[in-house]
Amino acid sequence: MGNIALLIGIASYRFGLNPLPGAWKNVEVLKRALQQAQPRFDTIHCLRDRYPPQMTQEAIERFAEQCQPEDFLLLFFSGYGIQDADGKLYFATPITAADDRGSLIKARAIPASFIQEVLHSSPAQQQLLILDCYFCQFLSEPSAPPIHSPDAAVKPIDLWSHLGGENRLLLTASTTLQPITAPNDLDTWSYTRYLAEGLVTGAADTNYDGSLTIAKLHEYASRKLHIAAPAMQPAVYGAEAIAQQAVWRISPSDPALKYRQFIEKLARDDRVDTLGSRLLVARQVMDDFRYHLGLSPQIADQIEFEVLRPVREYRQRLELYQELFSKLAQGNHDS
Repeated sequence: MGNIALLIGIASYRFGLNPLPGAWKNVEVLKRALQQAQPRFDTIHCLRDRYPPQMTQEAIERFAEQCQPEDFLLLFFSGYGIQDADGKLYFATPITAADDRGSLIKARAIPASFIQEVLHSSPAQQQLLILDCYFCQFLSEPSAPPIHSPDAAVKPIDLWSHLGGENRLLLTASTTLQPITAPNDLDTWSYTRYLAEGLVTGAADTNYDGSLTIAKLHEYASRKLHIAAPAMQPAVYGAEAIAQQAVWRISPSDPALKYRQFIEKLARDDRVDTLGSRLLVARQVMDDFRYHLGLSPQIADQIEFEVLRPVREYRQRLELYQELFSKLAQGNHDS
């Protein structure tokens, strides 16, 4: 059995869509995590801002077809997911654009139906599809460039109907159309980066049995993302057998992991100050445990910093959005 992955990140767009610099960062982070995991992935292919769409589609098709039945297949996409006026789902490429009426030019995007069909034809009997996408909608309005629907945030997407299949597990960072992207001046951590963190550090092993399932990783990343960005709605669909399979091994005796799990539990119990800058527990207790484990103060400080990252990011995100909306309100008032 081989573990093989195709990771696709589309960060740059030529015609109206805002750049998504985090898309390629997601690919890089996930690639490193899969290389460090035990067991490692045997083969990892990465595609960055490939065009025209046919090239990316051909790469996906070759990847899926060359699998063996016993292989574990992982297909990852980070970029824009676009729903057209008919409710069909597409994935944007660097040349994706709208026509004069504001409708999606379908030849410039990758249909979700294509990916579904290719995966359905693949010999691989264990398939994992991960989407860390910014979902939006193109509108058929004569005066509108490719922009996002103003009420898009409340519209759910039935991703399983577009991409589901037998022997397949689908993880997604979001299940709704979103009206705006995150501020560019905030280096937000994503669902993918939290997945990678849970895998590399072993922190997703919340029952301490020395193994990591995809279900554990999803739960870990979802919990972190819910703190940092409550509006996001991660979800998992599909084969429960794949979700509960122990895919990776970790060392539960690792001192850094033990300390991280201790700090994670404090954070889950809301033992965090209102600024998200420190844990509300006696410093002496944490220092004693660190000393017992033989960890240096520097490593312990780094672990505490990483565990509290989602709380800090939420506050930073909130402050930036408040500043953005304040500027917009002032502009409307001045006009």
